[in-house]
Amino acid sequence: MAGRTVADSAADARVVLDAVGLDRVAVHGGSGGTPPAMAFAALCAERVTRLALQAPLAPYRELGHDLWSQGQDEQTKEYMALCLQGETGAARAINKEVEELVADPDWAEVTRETVRQGPWGAVDDELAQLSDWGFDPASIRAPTLIIYDPDETVLPPQHPLWLRDRIPDAALMSTSTLGHRASDQDPDPDRRRMYGWLTS
Repeated sequence: MAGRTVADSAADARVVLDAVGLDRVAVHGGSGGTPPAMAFAALCAERVTRLALQAPLAPYRELGHDLWSQGQDEQTKEYMALCLQGETGAARAINKEVEELVADPDWAEVTRETVRQGPWGAVDDELAQLSDWGFDPASIRAPTLIIYDPDETVLPPQHPLWLRDRIPDAALMSTSTLGHRASDQDPDPDRRRMYGWLTS
């Protein structure tokens, strides 16, 4: 669905919930999954009990390039520079990442499956996230927990802090185990805190 916005994903989520007979749900999104999670909470508010955003992404157009990318590591800057070139650049970035992930036995099978029909769904995701999202995070009314690592270098702290200031009922949870460059500490206690909050 080339040219789609992040907001378009909310209708997809509504259809899935209708199909499985769920009226209201707690929503969790991580990294690039946080914009569609926010879209659903903003545009289908009556169906969302709580929202958890793990290592979240703030809107590129709202922050502007300099603030959005401040503090990112070189690998991330290289990836995003390719995505900002459009479809061809984003496909190159994703294919390069796929090559690295399939070399890791823990990620090989799931990575191959995600791009079995090509990288274009992921390309559309990246381009949508770098464009106008089609909704304002300030319209989210569900209680929101923003889980972030203060030392994050993929989506640095300005991302979660911007969202905390924008979403009316938002709180922060600091962790070193649930970000993109997680520490070697056991992540299970932080996962329990996150999912416990979502389901409380």
